Amino acid sequence: MKRARDENKFSFTSEESSWGEFVTSIDDIQAPKPDGWMFNVNDVQSPVGVSTASFDGGETILWFYGCDQNHYKAPPLAEIENPAEEFVEINSKEDLMKLSGTTDDQLLSKNYKLNKDIDLEGVKFEPIGSLEHPFTGKFYGEKHTIKNLTIEKDKNTKGVGFFSAIKGSTVKDLNIENAKIKGGAVIGVFGR
Repeated sequence: MKRARDENKFSFTSEESSWGEFVTSIDDIQAPKPDGWMFNVNDVQSPVGVSTASFDGGETILWFYGCDQNHYKAPPLAEIENPAEEFVEINSKEDLMKLSGTTDDQLLSKNYKLNKDIDLEGVKFEPIGSLEHPFTGKFYGEKHTIKNLTIEKDKNTKGVGFFSAIKGSTVKDLNIENAKIKGGAVIGVFGR
């Protein structure tokens, strides 16, 4: 730690205790007792204080703020390095319609999970994504069904479908039943 501080990687303060040196703050974030700054070595919580720990070199050391809320345990390194993907849940026709025809690249880059069958009877649906604004997220149908999908475009419109254009996306486990799609070239349930 002292070397990291000397190399300006972070700052810390400490005090001596019966366990050895006790880190009281890192980068000016205080850890008042009973909370404390703790560390893991290669994903294992250190059984000794920082002043008595020994390292061979090449270890991965993770400092974390230990408190009641995290039960004085750090998350596994894999969880930090590869956080769980977040999904927007689609639970209704209204939720799905937020994607219909949108050009909002932020919406088009999110991940979605269909939580139930959705009936689009009587709804004029616009394709998700376009060449200018492709869908780039993930869409997991969870084996649910979009029913009565109707898309009507003129004969000059290309890429007509539930998705008009996707790029680097994953669409899986999605059923579409009773689709009526009209348009120009490249039409189908999935446009291009």
